[in-house]
Amino acid sequence: MKRSRLWFLYPVTGLFMIAFSLWMGTWYAAVSLLLTVAMGIMLLDNRFSKKRDRLLAPAIKLIHSLESDDETRSCFEEGKAYYLAMERRSIIDTILGLLFIWASVLWAYERLLRPDGGAGVGAVVGFLIALILFLVFNFLFRVCWQRVLLHPLIRDIRPVSASVACLLEGIYGLSITRKRTVFMHNAAVGLYRSGRSEEALVLCRLARKMAGKHIGGLFLYLYSNTVAVCFRRLGEEAAAEREELRKELILEENPLLLKNRDIQWNLQAGRFRCMLKEGRLTDAEETGEDYLYSCNDDYHRLPVLELMAEVKEKLGKTEEASDIRKKLLTFSPENREVQNAMAYGPCTYSCEKLAVRDWTASAFRVIYAVVIAISLFMTAAKISGAEQLSDVPQTAPSEITGPMERTPEATQAPRPTAVPAPEDTEAPFIKDDSGKTIAEFTILYPEAWNGLYVEKQLEGGGILICQKKSYDLNGDGALFSITIFEDGAYVNEPDYEILGYDGSDVYVMKKPTDVTFYWENEQIRHEYINMQEDLSVIKSSFRILFDSAEYDGNEYIFPNSSAAALQESDLLNLSAKQLRIAKNEIYARHGRLFADAELQSYFNGCSWYRGRIEPDEFEEGLLSEQEKANISMIQSRQ
Repeated sequence: MKRSRLWFLYPVTGLFMIAFSLWMGTWYAAVSLLLTVAMGIMLLDNRFSKKRDRLLAPAIKLIHSLESDDETRSCFEEGKAYYLAMERRSIIDTILGLLFIWASVLWAYERLLRPDGGAGVGAVVGFLIALILFLVFNFLFRVCWQRVLLHPLIRDIRPVSASVACLLEGIYGLSITRKRTVFMHNAAVGLYRSGRSEEALVLCRLARKMAGKHIGGLFLYLYSNTVAVCFRRLGEEAAAEREELRKELILEENPLLLKNRDIQWNLQAGRFRCMLKEGRLTDAEETGEDYLYSCNDDYHRLPVLELMAEVKEKLGKTEEASDIRKKLLTFSPENREVQNAMAYGPCTYSCEKLAVRDWTASAFRVIYAVVIAISLFMTAAKISGAEQLSDVPQTAPSEITGPMERTPEATQAPRPTAVPAPEDTEAPFIKDDSGKTIAEFTILYPEAWNGLYVEKQLEGGGILICQKKSYDLNGDGALFSITIFEDGAYVNEPDYEILGYDGSDVYVMKKPTDVTFYWENEQIRHEYINMQEDLSVIKSSFRILFDSAEYDGNEYIFPNSSAAALQESDLLNLSAKQLRIAKNEIYARHGRLFADAELQSYFNGCSWYRGRIEPDEFEEGLLSEQEKANISMIQSRQ
């Protein structure tokens, strides 16, 4: 049979993955090659499996007979076109899933080499999240696939066309054996509904054989039910009764099946048929009407409608019987019930081409593809940017290099304006009005850092520390910086930590969120990562050279909100909860207690908090004008 032209996407996708990995110049090309080989084996097994052909020989013979039969040829073409449309979507889903796994592993591999602390853990967590998303999306796609493939049978009620689509999927599709078994059974149901009971029995037995030992109670029940109705239509009542008894045993062993809606309808329809067989026409009429009222699915209603017409006619209600048959004639003549009703009048069914309508799955596919494209673009941009760093022209900033174990101490003094540093200075420094160099804070570097770092002065009295080897090669290699803020702008930094504060000045350590080291040298890369692991030692050694300094800044949103003027831009990225805390920590500094239990509990956990003034006894006069202005600013954003 002619297959979808989109099959060429499989080798193209494999070549793309390998080429992309080779461009990276990493071992990841082996992962891409492995995925491509696995995909190729899967396709070869699907298209050239002799074992599969022997097992499915009855189904292959049947599909050829439906194709050559003049009565079913048009239905075959409709079902084939529907299957090919679904196959194209299946190919796209498979490729998207493969690319999603590939891109996730690629992202994790690239992320593991980033210098930011905990990058390895973040990469592993990110990959696990991606894997879970893949499994969820894959499950949703498969569920949607099965439902959409049944639309010709359930929604359009065209059993022959549906049987062709399910048969082709069961024979040629990429589904696993369990899914193929379900499609074979659904094809058998379609053939039975069209009046081809012998062919339906052949497919039922094939589906049972394919299922093997690992099979659930629901499938066994549906199998026995389909076989029973086929035997009954062929006049083999004894065989049909055996299957009915088997159905009862299955329900006894699996009582939860009684909660299944389809099985409930099946049992109700069975009681209706028994009443009709026993000649209890009045009871049958009442039961049938209850069934038709409770069942809003035309697929399940159709067989009962035919029997209800028979009941109405036997009860002398010929007009009602005629109305039921007119309704039957509005369905496709592929149904046996409609063919029987055509003896009473012409079929009024308007045939429409089967169309695949799966907008939900289409939306998932678009989201899937966009996520993959973004992740690949970001990874490619990251790698490309790292390769080009060595070509960036270097500037000549003032720097301090060499073995520095610690910065020299300095006497306490007010902080004047910062000026450029002399070449031989070994500490963060400023100059006072008399020109005397003084240090504003001190830090201790690990002994292992001797000769490995570069220290650069920043405007405002801060410092930037870089890995020396990366700095010499690409002018970057930033490890961290310590910046002095006189407002609350630090909250907009992507990765920061408050080391301490003194009045309006807040001392903040900032770490890079991007790759800054020299990417192409593995030894430099590992040295950079090892240096980042020592940052906790440097943070613990940080000291501000003023006695009034505090080091509990991480317990505040704005530790300087009583001395510095907050700007509106400082509040833009804060949540409603953070804004509430930022406002009330100004009151809390003055010892105010809070009526709100949650707020009081939060401040009780702060080491600096000393609550002593009841809310109704607190006087606004305790607040400075700056504090009142900051409270007003925060309230305007709440």
